[in-house]
Amino acid sequence: LAKPRVVACVPAGVTEVEVPGEWNEVAIPNMAPGNNWNFVNSGDIDLSAYAGKNIQIAFRYISDGTSTATATYEVKNVKVNAGSSTIFEETFEASLGEFTTEGELPEGLNYVWSYAKGYGAKASAYANSIRYVTDIYLVSPTIAVTTGAVLNFDHALNYLKIENKSDYIKVMVREIIKMSKEEANSPYYAKTTTLAEGKYIIAANVEGVYKAATPLSKNYGYLSPTDLEGTRVIASDEVNALAFTLAKTDAGYSIIADGKYYYMSGTYDSFNVKDAYTAENGFDWTFEAQTDGTFKITNVLKEKYIQYDSKYNSYGSYNTEKGVLPCLLKYNPAPVASRASLPTVGYNASA
Repeated sequence: LAKPRVVACVPAGVTEVEVPGEWNEVAIPNMAPGNNWNFVNSGDIDLSAYAGKNIQIAFRYISDGTSTATATYEVKNVKVNAGSSTIFEETFEASLGEFTTEGELPEGLNYVWSYAKGYGAKASAYANSIRYVTDIYLVSPTIAVTTGAVLNFDHALNYLKIENKSDYIKVMVREIIKMSKEEANSPYYAKTTTLAEGKYIIAANVEGVYKAATPLSKNYGYLSPTDLEGTRVIASDEVNALAFTLAKTDAGYSIIADGKYYYMSGTYDSFNVKDAYTAENGFDWTFEAQTDGTFKITNVLKEKYIQYDSKYNSYGSYNTEKGVLPCLLKYNPAPVASRASLPTVGYNASA
C-alpha cells in the first residue's frame, strides 16, 4: 500500500505526464469531538488557492499505538462545491469509490482504511487486540478545481483522548502537475522551506532571477553566482556542480562541496575550505527558515550569515545586512508519474 509508482520508462508516444506535488495540510474548521460515533459536518475548507489547478485531497489518519491516540475515524458525504455547482462528490455509501490509499502498513496489519456499510470510509489501527503505529492517507482521484471551490464532508471520531486532535486527523491537498516526459524521468532540484541532510543549491532571488552560489574552485574566497531558470531545475551535470551537501553536526550542519568542508576564519567575510570537519573551528552552520521562503544561514563561530551582495555580485557571510538572503533548492529523485496519466505498463501496485 505504499505510494503507487511507475517502474518502467514512460512509453513511447507519451510526451506529457501528470505527477503529484507535495502534500499540504489544510485546517478542518469543525473537528469531530473524538469521544463518540456522532457525525458532524467539517465546515467549508477553502480551496481557492488551487483555482484553475488539478488536485488530489486526502484524509490522513495517524496513530501512535497507545490507548489515547489510536482512534477510529469515519468519513462520508465528501463534496467539492463551487457556488451551486458540484465539482466532485463521493458519499462512500457503497464503497471507497475511486479513492486509494498511500502509506506503509506495519507488519501484522492488513489495512487501515476500509469501507463500512452505513458509516462510509473507516480508518482504524486496532486489530487482533493490538494498537499499531500508522500514518496512512486515503487519496481522492484528480479533481479540477474552479474559482470559489470549497471542500466539505461529514466525519465521526472516537477513542482519540487527546486535546490536539489535528495532530492525528488531517486533511491534505496536493497539486497534480503536468510536465514533459524528460522532467518526469529526471531528478531535479526544487525550492523547499524545510531542512534535512542532503544536497541543496543555495540561490538568492535577485529581481526575479535566481542566482545560485557556485562552490569554490580554490581554498578560499567569495562565492560567484550562476543564474538558474526558476526554482525547479533538472539535475543535469551542470546543475549538480552547483550543489552543496548538508550534513548534521552537534551544533547545526556542515556545508560540503567537492569533498571540501566550508568554514570561516579570522575577520574575513569570505569562505575557506578544508578536507576535514573540525568542531568548534568555524565549520558549523545553522539554518533558520524565514517567512518569505528564504533561509538565514549563520556561521556558529563568527555569527555571520550568508547573503548575496549585489554590489560585488557574490556571496559572502556578514554580521550586518548586506544583501539578499538565499533560498534552498533541494535535490529530489525523478518524480513519480501518477497512475491515471500513464498506461499501466510496468505498474507495480504493491511497490
